[in-house]
Amino acid sequence: MSLRNRELIPSFSRPASRVMIRKVARYEEDLLALIYESLREFQLPVKYKIVLLKPNLVGLDPQGVMNTHPAVIAATRESFLKLGASRVLIGDGPAMRATYPSSARSMFRPRWPSGSRSHAARLVSNPGEARKIASRTSGRATISDGRVRHFSMPNSLDAINGTIQFDPGGVRLDDLSATMGGGKIQFGGRIGFDGFVPSRLNVTARGKDMHLRYPEDIRSVIDADLDVTGTVQSPLLRGEVTVKSATWNRRVSVPSIYDLAAKRSASIETGATGVEPAATTVPLRFDVHVSVPSTLHIDNNLARMVANADLSLRGSYDRPVMIGHAAIVRRRNDRRATTACPEAGEPAME
Repeated sequence: MSLRNRELIPSFSRPASRVMIRKVARYEEDLLALIYESLREFQLPVKYKIVLLKPNLVGLDPQGVMNTHPAVIAATRESFLKLGASRVLIGDGPAMRATYPSSARSMFRPRWPSGSRSHAARLVSNPGEARKIASRTSGRATISDGRVRHFSMPNSLDAINGTIQFDPGGVRLDDLSATMGGGKIQFGGRIGFDGFVPSRLNVTARGKDMHLRYPEDIRSVIDADLDVTGTVQSPLLRGEVTVKSATWNRRVSVPSIYDLAAKRSASIETGATGVEPAATTVPLRFDVHVSVPSTLHIDNNLARMVANADLSLRGSYDRPVMIGHAAIVRRRNDRRATTACPEAGEPAME
């Protein structure tokens, strides 16, 4: 299209938008009245219409600092219903890269009992009332062919299927299954709620024949029997991992003595020593036993060998620590090989 033909270029001029800014000291104030009166001044033609609210739902937010506060969302929804909207939906595309099937969307679409709409805006702003209403909540949600991918996971969870059971104290996951790396995972246990906020964790996951690339450049097939306990703010991952096969065949560049001397000199000049890695937002701690029964195969330019290991993964997601021992079972040729035995307090591969 030629830019000389001005008739084909749409006009991007728009009338000035109307914006209102209101201030409140706390979320516990009467947000419903405030937002309702504010919206009335705009005289929006929403009567008998379906309204879609798009809050900021960035992802998992245990500290309550990233997402739009639930009290604001609930009060805005109730305000549009009072203005005559037939339905009010809430939706966003979370940045945590989780995708939900259509059959699971009902989990995120509130359906208030008859006569209870006036309470919606106070569910979260009043913790006592939230716990009171949650104590009468029950039901189930069916998920079909769901998928979740999070940056802290080496692979995505695919083919999520099953039923989540809701009761007054939380949700149960006993009928939920998924796949990771082609292997099946069966979930179980429970997530406890304080009102409508996740609190206590007691979740189990048992997986078999999962094909992973973790750590990086190592192709593994593993079985795992894990559980997550504790709270959302301080979860603990513990259990057993059995490595059925693992192969490391990445070529390793061996630096010369001149390369090492140059690197050390550069570090001294720039003072780039002891740099702490950037912290993440995953407060996960580890207590996992890793068994490698003569299934680790190393085949690269440095060595060709088979090894076994008995390791423990400790520490946190930000600073994992691997302790234990490893031994060479056999060498596959005459190349020289050494055995690396991690010691207590040594950081794991990062």
